[in-house]
Amino acid sequence: MKKAAKIVLLVVLLAMVGVIVYAVMVWPVNPTRMKPAKSYEQLRDTVEKKTDIRVPGEKLLPWTVTERQLRMDGPSRLAKVSGFAISGTMERGGVAFNAEVSVGVTGVVGDLPSPWDVYRYVPVYLFRNQGFYMAQLCIDGSEYIIQLYYPENVTLPEEDAAYVEDALRTACHVIIDLNEA
Repeated sequence: MKKAAKIVLLVVLLAMVGVIVYAVMVWPVNPTRMKPAKSYEQLRDTVEKKTDIRVPGEKLLPWTVTERQLRMDGPSRLAKVSGFAISGTMERGGVAFNAEVSVGVTGVVGDLPSPWDVYRYVPVYLFRNQGFYMAQLCIDGSEYIIQLYYPENVTLPEEDAAYVEDALRTACHVIIDLNEA
């Protein structure tokens, strides 16, 4: 009888250890599904090694990079890298812009407008509103998004708006060229 009690106790203890290990592994460590990268090199090496996504250089836009993050497919320790986000700031004509280049395997939802640009057979979509520009393109199932925000109470002169659109178009072409190489 003592042997049976020991076996039951051992099974219960192993079950408890299993539950604890499982809880530790799935406990959210990245609730935002983003994990900071120490450097551009670490971000590029990690993303390109673990996914099919290509990471453009930090000089993609005329900006100062302030943050680099790995996009994770879940919040747990078991989450895998699924993309990236690089954020920064830029200035044009006295207007400060917050900028972000990101990619993830999200897929396009809803109707898209006519392409703003088509480069190497890849359609590029531009969305703009007061205080906001966003260019979007999809390559091999990965959705690249470049966003620029500026204060809504500021009206950009035509020259500055053309500069921003040209910077977005150039950045999109660089991303497409990078993926074609």
